[in-house]
Amino acid sequence: MAMLAFPSAFILVSVYTESLFLAMVLSAFVLAHRGWYVSGALAAFFAGLTRSNGLALIPSLLIIGCMKWREGHRSPRPFAPALGGVTAYGLLAIYYNWRFGDPFAYLTAKRQVWGVHLTPPWTSLDVGITRVQHALAANDLQSIYVYLELPCVYLIIGSCALLILYRLWAEATFVAASSMMTFVSGTLWGLPRLTIFLFPIFVLLGKLHRNHRVLWYLFLLIAIFSQACLLLNYVNFRDPPPQGTRGQSPSGDCVRLASGWRTG
Repeated sequence: MAMLAFPSAFILVSVYTESLFLAMVLSAFVLAHRGWYVSGALAAFFAGLTRSNGLALIPSLLIIGCMKWREGHRSPRPFAPALGGVTAYGLLAIYYNWRFGDPFAYLTAKRQVWGVHLTPPWTSLDVGITRVQHALAANDLQSIYVYLELPCVYLIIGSCALLILYRLWAEATFVAASSMMTFVSGTLWGLPRLTIFLFPIFVLLGKLHRNHRVLWYLFLLIAIFSQACLLLNYVNFRDPPPQGTRGQSPSGDCVRLASGWRTG
């Protein structure tokens, strides 16, 4: 419930990679913890082929491998899941070099097309604060997504702290490493979407259901309302808009309603 109600969770019903990546990451963790190392390696491999954030899975699975080693599994097999992730990125680099002449073609495209550069985390935070200030000044429906960025920062930091407190080292590493990939990109723009596949966050949010019922229902109400607004924004303000059979937008009433909110 916590995951499905999260404001940016509506993308899970669209053709995005978040759903597949979440499934592969969960599979890799579960299989590695249960000692099914070959299957875990396959899950990590496909997670690496799905999103660049699969890089954060490699150190997490290495930690699980070390834990299994200390428990007495004295063989290389506990490290197979981490090796699966490494293999995925090795093959991607070989393919990019063959196809584009650049083993880091993905990062090159991110830099040239989206302007993503390696920056200190505090630079991304400063940009995020500036984006919120501009959103407050704009005061329109399109700014709702920006309002989620800084709360997600606090949610991620709090989740990492609690995961460390619970001694869930592999999960804490996954959340921290995956988040850091965004924090050093120069912007917090993708953070609400990123939070969807940081599954330990939703395990922690789900505890509200048992321990703090009032906060749980408050979270659901705010999150579902925000998700509805984001979905309205996504359908009506992102290019290209959906077109009807006669070349007209099927959501014209929603556009006029949103325009009325902005001007009113």
